[in-house]
Amino acid sequence: MSAGDFENPNQVQLNEDEVRAGVIEAHKKGIKVAAHAQGAEGIKIAIRAGVDSVEHAFHIDDEAIDMMKVNGTFVVPTMIAMKRIIDRPEEVPAWMIERATTHWQAHQKSVARAAMAGVNIAMGTDAGTPFNGFANESAVEMDMMVEFGHMTPQQVLQSATINAAKLMGISDNYGMIAVGQYADFSVIQENPNDNMKAIQEKDKWVFQHGQPVVFHQEENIIS
Repeated sequence: MSAGDFENPNQVQLNEDEVRAGVIEAHKKGIKVAAHAQGAEGIKIAIRAGVDSVEHAFHIDDEAIDMMKVNGTFVVPTMIAMKRIIDRPEEVPAWMIERATTHWQAHQKSVARAAMAGVNIAMGTDAGTPFNGFANESAVEMDMMVEFGHMTPQQVLQSATINAAKLMGISDNYGMIAVGQYADFSVIQENPNDNMKAIQEKDKWVFQHGQPVVFHQEENIIS
């Protein structure tokens, strides 16, 4: 038996009461709860239990979409996590490739359906999984959300800014450029609404609280 025989997206590991107990205790302390759920039943258990976000969510059905909209549940697709595995079949166990390829098409359709229905979507990468680090993966994920998740560029930009800030509970200070908010933003040469890959370009200004902290352009570097 391989590790893949003991875990697949359709297996439910916690029942609704168990998840709800964790959610209640976390929310008492003002802590957000993210559920790593992939199969349809696990996703719906997490939503009913009151989690703030569902990570991955490979199989979102119509019932889950309706529940997410009523409850305000966020989806964090993490498309790069699966795609990076699929793209390197020679470097990971066979069961990982089988699981990733089996659910990849469903994952793409689920993200597209959720976005079209107006479900809250926040950008995340599941960093730390194979070939999925902490460098430019967020920018790559945003492009994948357009290419494979069929989200509009505007939806993707919102997922990484205002939606992410709302999910994290910091939207009073972050997530948009507005009076009274911290001026954290980047300046790039090309409009990502026209080409989401522009987010990945190295030539950019990065500002934190209104002050430039990084500037990469040819030979000029400020850190």
